[in-house]
Amino acid sequence: MFKIPELNKNLLSIAWNGVSFSPEKRAEDFNADFEKILSDFAEKVNQQDIATEQKQECFDYWSNRLHREAEKYLAANSSCISAMIVGPAKFPVARAEKRQRSAEKALNSYCYTQNKLKDDNIFNRYLTAEQKQNRVDEAKWREFEHTIGQFLRFHNKENLPAGEWVFNAFPHLKGMFETQAKNENFAICEKVLAELSARAITFPGIDRNIKILSALLRKYREKSENRKTPETSEQEINGVRVVKNTDENRLQLFFDGKPDAEMITKLKGAAFRWSPRNKAWQRVLTDNAVAAANRILAQ
Repeated sequence: MFKIPELNKNLLSIAWNGVSFSPEKRAEDFNADFEKILSDFAEKVNQQDIATEQKQECFDYWSNRLHREAEKYLAANSSCISAMIVGPAKFPVARAEKRQRSAEKALNSYCYTQNKLKDDNIFNRYLTAEQKQNRVDEAKWREFEHTIGQFLRFHNKENLPAGEWVFNAFPHLKGMFETQAKNENFAICEKVLAELSARAITFPGIDRNIKILSALLRKYREKSENRKTPETSEQEINGVRVVKNTDENRLQLFFDGKPDAEMITKLKGAAFRWSPRNKAWQRVLTDNAVAAANRILAQ
């Protein structure tokens, strides 16, 4: 599915001529390592839960970037020399050191890009909002599990080994729970209550705590249901479509083509930023944002 770019053979053939007694072997090892890195990366990309075209885009971007960094290093290293190879007579020490520093800088960039290929965060831009939220929820749930465990240990302290200290983790658990309820992440709140309810058979003393959390959840559910969400609206000002996107809480400006440099300067000065995903200039939806847009577009 993915095509691994090939390194320039001429660069490979001369990259270690001035610094190694076996430049061919060094070139062969470097090329094999380069191909192995991209082969492993291709396998990793295939495992991601993203669209096929996104996988291709991701692999092309990072493989080409690694390819550029690799050839920059090969080109820089080809100008390096060693006194052991070229001989000590009239050896240009200062020039050799300068070239070596350039090669090391290029190698650092190449290694940095290698490490980026191992970082799962490079796939975040391809995830849907739901997938991103799921990842956040998974991390948050692991934190909840740990806190629930500490909370239950406190209620089971009579059966703990002598001298082992535990603390009441319920205030921390309650704070975490309320934060999620305020953010209307009710699914994870229900999951916490279900976990505690299942444990209530073994730990009957936690019924009161469950009631406290249940009351918090009801409170924020009612607030959410009673909150009237304004509908998304749009208007046109001097040929620019202005959208109040309440789903994303953004005021979005859609231009017919790229704005001129002066307009871009004004937009940035008013805290608007370009969103490649939405193809719009946008900022958080507030009264100040609306006033700023009206002022800029009226000019």
